[in-house]
Amino acid sequence: MTPLTSEKDPAPWPTDTTPDLLARISQARAKGVTWLRDRIADDGRPEGAETANSWWRAPWALCVGGAPEAAAAMMGWAEREALTDEGDLRPGPHDVPGGSSPVYHLSALAICAWLLARYDTATAIDTTLRRFQNPDTGGAYDLRDFAEDPLEDNLKTAQLGFSALVTGDRHTAGGVHRWLKRNLAEQPELPKRLFTGRRGHTLVTDFPPETAFQRVVDFQSPGRRTSTPASPPHSSPDTHSRTATRPRSNSAATTSPLGPAAPRSSTATRRRCRSASSAGAPPCSPPTRTVDISHGWRGWASGPYDGSVPTGHGRRPRS
Repeated sequence: MTPLTSEKDPAPWPTDTTPDLLARISQARAKGVTWLRDRIADDGRPEGAETANSWWRAPWALCVGGAPEAAAAMMGWAEREALTDEGDLRPGPHDVPGGSSPVYHLSALAICAWLLARYDTATAIDTTLRRFQNPDTGGAYDLRDFAEDPLEDNLKTAQLGFSALVTGDRHTAGGVHRWLKRNLAEQPELPKRLFTGRRGHTLVTDFPPETAFQRVVDFQSPGRRTSTPASPPHSSPDTHSRTATRPRSNSAATTSPLGPAAPRSSTATRRRCRSASSAGAPPCSPPTRTVDISHGWRGWASGPYDGSVPTGHGRRPRS
């Protein structure tokens, strides 16, 4: 198979859809799904789950990759072992390292749960996600303990907006849109650099050099990576800046008005699943209802966003 690009002789990204390209994309998708399947136990447990949460995006990938039954197995395992009844990540290896907020990880799980029609799980996660959104600015907090430092992050905010659109949470999506629009409008160095953090209504442009990777995107830097380097356990990628003296926003910006997440209607079901699994019984079966995802996101990006929330497969009216 000829690669699309070469480091020695880079070719332009293809713009025309051809049968050959579609076949190659299908082959790549099948290889990725097979690779993931080979690393999932019969009960949905991902390989290495006892060490760290590097599996959080896999259920979503399996779902849109054409393997919803494998995605459902992983979500069933996550409901029994990795998620609390309130839709948060359990402490330990399932949680995000370094004290970061769980927004980026949980958003992908909420999307997958919704596509699989596991609405109780998706709604529980969505409720937890809203606790990490600044109700004043709409931004997603970068740290789990956002009272220590109410820093808001572009990457987490955008991911929060993605899951809010999928689950039909217009309030959360509207806040994200407001944050992203303001953050873009206040950029002082575009198109050269994009600053990705805010505290309240203030753009963060002053930070220690060691945190620059998380705080600014330098479009002039060659070989710019698109993911954050892994943080060592129990340390934060922004440890230096977190311990420095920081302005504190008012309580309205650092405390969610939602308070503790309320238990969901599926709490008893998830507890029964965990009890059965720990007793050696077969894991709870995936829901018998399946979701047709063969059309993907077609139609969602067919034109400019008009403020409405598109309806998709597996949706239900929100109360």
